[in-house]
Amino acid sequence: MNGRDSYLYLLLEHKSWAPRTIALQLLGYIKGIWDLHLKQVGLPLPPVIPFVLYHGRGGWHVSESMMGLLGDVDSELQVYIPDFRYQLIDLSSFEDEEIKGHVLIKVGLLLLKHVFRQDYREKIPEVLKLLRELVEKKTGMQYIETVLRYIFHTVEGMGVDDLRPIVEENLSEE
Repeated sequence: MNGRDSYLYLLLEHKSWAPRTIALQLLGYIKGIWDLHLKQVGLPLPPVIPFVLYHGRGGWHVSESMMGLLGDVDSELQVYIPDFRYQLIDLSSFEDEEIKGHVLIKVGLLLLKHVFRQDYREKIPEVLKLLRELVEKKTGMQYIETVLRYIFHTVEGMGVDDLRPIVEENLSEE
């Protein structure tokens, strides 16, 4: 950006279903970022790269561009229409082993990936084993509590008595 310091925004939107108007929603967020930047800094505007993290029941069947909302537009008119693409991250297309990174990111992505699947209960021990390395850290128990609360709220019919033996075996008896 003309030799000056520059930066970009990464916009992350999380979806458990595929709304057809996601590009319009993202455009609103992008405009909000640019409005704030204009107010605080001025021109030039920074690039904004939108990402959609999807973990729904079915596949993603929504256009990944703004132009996809308009249908067929004559080529002469297309130059007058703002268009952009967003980067889709569909967790269902990844094998569990492909999900890498910091333990908290991996735990969160695995929970999101399996939340609507039949094997969700079977994945809980694997997720809890990942959390073992956090037990000794000061904030580790807060993260573990957050994960356990998420499991309780997303696994239908799971109670403390169901989860206790899984936690003791895969995480810690404490």
